Amino acid sequence: MQQKEIVLALLFAALLLLSACSPQQTPTGNAVLDIKKCIDSDSGKNTTVKGTIDASLPDGTEYQDEDRCAFGLLIEHYCQGSLPFSENIRCPKGCENGACKQ
Repeated sequence: MQQKEIVLALLFAALLLLSACSPQQTPTGNAVLDIKKCIDSDSGKNTTVKGTIDASLPDGTEYQDEDRCAFGLLIEHYCQGSLPFSENIRCPKGCENGACKQ
């Protein structure tokens, strides 16, 4: 049983590392990014609806990121003002197709 817990902990740590390193994620640390717009199709932290954020950078580059499930967690993308953010959320009934099951 202990070996299973270790494997799950390693998978969870890998998920957090991948989430933090993804080029589509919000920059952290010393990175500064001037974002012109951020629009969330599900209007913020809405865990029961799969949404997509659309962001526009000063150089005109557009990018999108959508809510998704990974290792039983919901990776919820949302905007605060013109800045994109993401948060890992544990869904009580599980996660499916980018939203928490109801």
